[in-house]
Amino acid sequence: MPPRPKREGEECRPAQMWAETQRPTSLDACDLHPGVASQLRHIAEWNPDAFPHLMLHGPPGAGKKTLARAVIAHLFRSPHLFERADSEARSMRVLNGKPVDRGGEVLEFDCVSTFHHIEVRPSSLGALDKSLIGALLEACKQAFSAASVRQQGAEAEYIPQFQVLVVEDAERLSPECQAAMRRFMERYMTWCRFILLTSEPAAVIDPIRSRCECIRVPAPTLDAITALVQNAPPDGPLPREEAEALAQLSDQDAYAAMLFAESHARLGTVWMPAWWTACDEIAGHIVEEQTPGRLARVRQKVYDVLERGALPSDVFWRLLRALLANAIVAEAVAPSYLIREAARYDTRNAITGRSVMHIEAFCGKAMLAIGRGFAKEKEEKDEEDEDEATDWVDLIACRE
Repeated sequence: MPPRPKREGEECRPAQMWAETQRPTSLDACDLHPGVASQLRHIAEWNPDAFPHLMLHGPPGAGKKTLARAVIAHLFRSPHLFERADSEARSMRVLNGKPVDRGGEVLEFDCVSTFHHIEVRPSSLGALDKSLIGALLEACKQAFSAASVRQQGAEAEYIPQFQVLVVEDAERLSPECQAAMRRFMERYMTWCRFILLTSEPAAVIDPIRSRCECIRVPAPTLDAITALVQNAPPDGPLPREEAEALAQLSDQDAYAAMLFAESHARLGTVWMPAWWTACDEIAGHIVEEQTPGRLARVRQKVYDVLERGALPSDVFWRLLRALLANAIVAEAVAPSYLIREAARYDTRNAITGRSVMHIEAFCGKAMLAIGRGFAKEKEEKDEEDEDEATDWVDLIACRE
């Protein structure tokens, strides 16, 4: 897809990644999920004033944010709404959940905003996420205008008079923030609508889910990602074989596939996140040796992975995949056992927040299971050798 020509009067902007410049901006262009796009179009066109709170849930890289932006552009009849929207750092003074000019505490956060919407990740502020959402909703209320706006022309189109607050990683909001959002959704319904993006809908409390229209965004198919990656380079399509290899490497993550394609085209090699490589090394340490000394080395590696910005739930998932992909582990341990233990410690980490301790505990459980599997296999092999030796002795005795 060739880059969009610069409009008259538009200032120069820094180069962006392919994953951002080629992101679809309309529901018609969302080829990865045409069914979900059609459902969102029906919701937006049925009655704009009755547009509900939405929850888009699905695996990372499935296209939840792309669909959220597309439905916002369709709802407000602004096809070019996101062409100039960039992430920016903001600061806001908050006192008792309301923005103020003096006093209070300063909240610093990154957001993407336009005239009709705000995208924010409140979980990045930790326990202050409730204050941030409350302050943003008060800002939406202050900017609200009761007068309806209609476009001039033969075909007048109604534009709803509210803002949309897109909340990323909704499953990581604090319990206090989730409890407050239940009230926010009702109190600020006139001025604001929520679109929650989450990969773990079960981590969002039931009162919030019951107030949202929940729509699942499934992971795109490998064929769809292959076609996306193949047409990504601006100077020409990639060979089919390379596109298929990048799609397989992405694990059905469309955003990661675009990053891999861009690094492959510009650097000649596929860029992999550093914490992916570190998790694979941890899995290798677990398989190689099952001793307390090796577990101590694994603990140090876990610190390194978390310092690189990896989320604990993603670390559990990556370690589990690396262990299950190992042929030695597959023979020694039942996959269901590792899956159950990973889910158990991931849940405990979500409750307590002690990431290093729970990741190390899962690694220790995996070491123990693998070691027992090796011991059992060795014992069975010794029994087979002993039985075989007994058979040979009996055979020799019969011949004599």
